Amino acid sequence: MAALPEDFLPANVFPADLSESISIAFLQLAQGAPGDPLAAFTSVLLIELGQRIVLNWLRDAGRTLPPSSPDESEAHLQLTDIRGKTVSARVFTRAAREASGDTAFPLEAGSIQGINIFVVFGNTPAQPLFSLENTSIAGWLSDRNLRELGIPRQLPDIRLSQLRPPLELLPFLS
Repeated sequence: MAALPEDFLPANVFPADLSESISIAFLQLAQGAPGDPLAAFTSVLLIELGQRIVLNWLRDAGRTLPPSSPDESEAHLQLTDIRGKTVSARVFTRAAREASGDTAFPLEAGSIQGINIFVVFGNTPAQPLFSLENTSIAGWLSDRNLRELGIPRQLPDIRLSQLRPPLELLPFLS
């Protein structure tokens, strides 16, 4: 079943999440992130916030989360499945105006993990800047789902219309 906008879950972000994400993005910038400084800062900020949004959702849903480690990077997570096995997961983020089924998440070769969770930072015509109130967990796909769709691991992007609803992930996790 494809995720529809009504399946999207609103973001749950605490002030500490925002503060820590900004600090990490600023630190990356201070360390000389390549390219345009504002683009680099925004990219790291969205990745950090996306990861925290997903962790808050899973924690609120009563799922087991391993202790966070300082080497977690690029939104990689380790989750526990219902068999008690550790599964690698990754959070993909996208800033999108008026997200639709055609909104795409660009993926890099080798970035796909066992579980892939997608977070959209959105805006509205009345609010042109991206906001947390317009941010949601849009859906997820496993690496197996991608293979079943005939999508190779080096797929350049994945569309919102191809995602599974986020709530369908919970029964697979302990």
